[in-house]
Amino acid sequence: MSGFNELIIFVLIIAFVLFAAAITLYIFFLINLRNLLREISDTNRSIPANNVFLILIPFFGFVYSFIMFSRISNSIKAEYEARQKALPGDGLRALGLVFSILMIASPVINNAFPQFSGLAGLASLIIFIIYWVKSSQIKKDLMNSGELGKRADLLD
Repeated sequence: MSGFNELIIFVLIIAFVLFAAAITLYIFFLINLRNLLREISDTNRSIPANNVFLILIPFFGFVYSFIMFSRISNSIKAEYEARQKALPGDGLRALGLVFSILMIASPVINNAFPQFSGLAGLASLIIFIIYWVKSSQIKKDLMNSGELGKRADLLD
């Protein structure tokens, strides 16, 4: 019986470490989004930069993700128009929508269709990585292209 208890403790420790790593990674993702929004001028920003962290609120975050990703896209579009630059793609609108849907759908799919367990989570992870990379590229493009959004709101 002692070996079984040690196995349970080991599994719990591993689960905790993976959970902590996932939360840390997600916070770095949100910091990237906040910094992207800080590169957008106040007049073009349709969401305060620090509001991206509201997505961490349990259950509320699922609904807020649709609002947040949509407003980030609107902000990117407005900033590119103000700078008279060509918008890369749709300003992350489609990726944000798909990511929000997958955040809600993953647990439902995993419970309703155990044979597909993990596929929705894997798809969500892939979209997460693509969104992060593209948002980082847009942030760098905005940083290198002008003075409109140069961090006038550090305490935002």
